[in-house]
Amino acid sequence: AEDRNHRTKLCDALFAGRENRPGARALLEPLAHDPNPVYRAAAVWELGGTGLDLRPWLRDDHALVQRGAIDGVANTHPEALEPMLSHPNPVLRGAAAEALATKRVNAPFDWMRDRPALRERVLVVLEEMARLRPDRSSMHYLIGVMHELSGRREASRRAYERYLRLNPYDDRVRLHLKRVQ
Repeated sequence: AEDRNHRTKLCDALFAGRENRPGARALLEPLAHDPNPVYRAAAVWELGGTGLDLRPWLRDDHALVQRGAIDGVANTHPEALEPMLSHPNPVLRGAAAEALATKRVNAPFDWMRDRPALRERVLVVLEEMARLRPDRSSMHYLIGVMHELSGRREASRRAYERYLRLNPYDDRVRLHLKRVQ
């Protein structure tokens, strides 16, 4: 009965978070400290949109919780993700690279535009992820964008073409491709 009550609280908190109900953060925060890593991860993931500082969960002992924190940290403290680019877990490295690559302030990719050294580190991880999962089209797109931001038109073109082989009807990426040809 106690376990069922705990699961009910978790479900109520997650639904409140997904629906942006008032008081959702107050329901989710205690679950972010739950001993069960699945509950912690779910709560942290939902807390990502609340503005709560999720950096402490990047150091959690469970990769699922760390993964849950990455997107929220990218929104509030993206510089805290830089050490994650060297994390031994390739899933966490890839998630951090993807979150940093897509970070925006006012326009897509504007955050990365003025950070060439970080852009190169992110690019190395994205290329590693694309080798591990060549079917994951988003990696090819982001690789193309990182190369484009760095002025490497030919490398960008190749990445966009790889993306379009997987998603041939994406007009947005076709526009990127035309820009670098």
